Amino acid sequence: MKIDIGTLKLNSGITWNSWGETIMINISSVSEGLFKYLVLSKSKLPTTIVDFGKSIENILMIQKLVKNAD
Repeated sequence: MKIDIGTLKLNSGITWNSWGETIMINISSVSEGLFKYLVLSKSKLPTTIVDFGKSIENILMIQKLVKNAD
C-alpha cells in the first residue's frame, strides 16, 4: 500500500553557472519502513535552456544523502 507522505521543496542560490534551482522531493511510503523518493530539480529561471549539469548534480547529491542516511 503506497501512502503519499508529502513533498519537500528546497531552493538553491545563484551561482556562476546558474540562476538557482528549485528542488522538489516527493516522499511516499511503499511498505512498513520502506520509502520511495522522487527528486526533481529545475532552474528557477523558466527561460533556461542549458543548466551546465547543475540539476543532475542536485539530484545526485540528494541521492547520496538518502543512501548515507540508511
